[in-house]
Amino acid sequence: MKKKFHIFFILIVLSISYAYSQSSINNKYTENGILSYPQWEPELVIGRMDDIKISPFLKPLKSPPNNFVIDPSIKNLVTGQKGIRLNIPEEAFVYSNNKPVSGKVDINLIEVIDIFDFLTAGVGLIYYDETGKENLFESGGMLYVEANQGSKKLSLAKGKEIEVMIPDIFTSTPLNIYSMTKDGKWKLKEKNPLRASMDNALQKKTSSDVDQNSDLPTSAAPGDMPMEYRQLGVIITSIDSLGWINTDYPHPNFACLKGKITFAKNSPAKVVNVLAMGINHRSIVSSWTTTNKFEINVLKNKTIKILAIDNKGNIGLSETISTPDKPGHSKNPESPDNYKMNLEDISLKKIDNAILKDKQKFKDFLGIQDEYYMIRYPEKKKIEP
Repeated sequence: MKKKFHIFFILIVLSISYAYSQSSINNKYTENGILSYPQWEPELVIGRMDDIKISPFLKPLKSPPNNFVIDPSIKNLVTGQKGIRLNIPEEAFVYSNNKPVSGKVDINLIEVIDIFDFLTAGVGLIYYDETGKENLFESGGMLYVEANQGSKKLSLAKGKEIEVMIPDIFTSTPLNIYSMTKDGKWKLKEKNPLRASMDNALQKKTSSDVDQNSDLPTSAAPGDMPMEYRQLGVIITSIDSLGWINTDYPHPNFACLKGKITFAKNSPAKVVNVLAMGINHRSIVSSWTTTNKFEINVLKNKTIKILAIDNKGNIGLSETISTPDKPGHSKNPESPDNYKMNLEDISLKKIDNAILKDKQKFKDFLGIQDEYYMIRYPEKKKIEP
């Protein structure tokens, strides 16, 4: 009888300890303050965030990188087609043996700014914070920087930093800076970066906008500018290593959508890539299914579209969807505490090959409109936040 009592007492103590530990886990101090969230098993990240699997039909539509040839012995200021600016100091680059570079250097800059950039970049937006909690990023824009000299890959010299300015499209969204680790995971680099922001209001085109100088780049050529555009400020940070940089707000709680796929007639698919692309924000989630059912995690209270592409190139597209406020996760069973919003069926069909091969035609098919903006860069690095 004594032994039974001891065993029972130990079980009670263990249960209390476990409950206390779970309570502690669910209330963590993170970069966003003290957070409380459901006790979900975290989704394991498979593979690298800088090389997520997306449909091979999307890859040819990816925007090519900006390329600049610079003299590394002097300061260089380069600006990408979508407004990302790099202020590169002199003698910034070294070879693999840490010796200073001599001769011309090629700078490749990838800008991920608009909806279509995120769709085709092949970069994941899943992040694990310091507590191990899974987050979905709401991005303010990404970039990738590399430096090469012929076949030699270069690095930043010790003590050298590149100042980076990124178009500040979502001024009301709090953002941090994240960098990509060598094993392909996002890592917090800087909280609350400096922002030299404008009001982002629509502006009317005037004659002075036609003849723009290099300090006012736009998303379109001056002659192609529409009658209305947005005027933007910039997010300012600096990098001491090359690779991927991301401006993001991490969401630890998100929603889940579920739906069914109707396959194209006489074209049975073996595998389908299902993507949730942000419409009123910047996010992308890619998942795969080998059945006619799918579940996918998304940000709460946002508008998105679901794009489905099978291995034959058949495509299905949802209407614009308002995501629910209720929390849910694809890796856990549906329950009152793990809500999964049911969607209308998505029908796959064959589309004209010309659409799949032409970026603008495919954007029109998706209902994605180009955004036009003018960026005002600060004259000095130090600006009151």
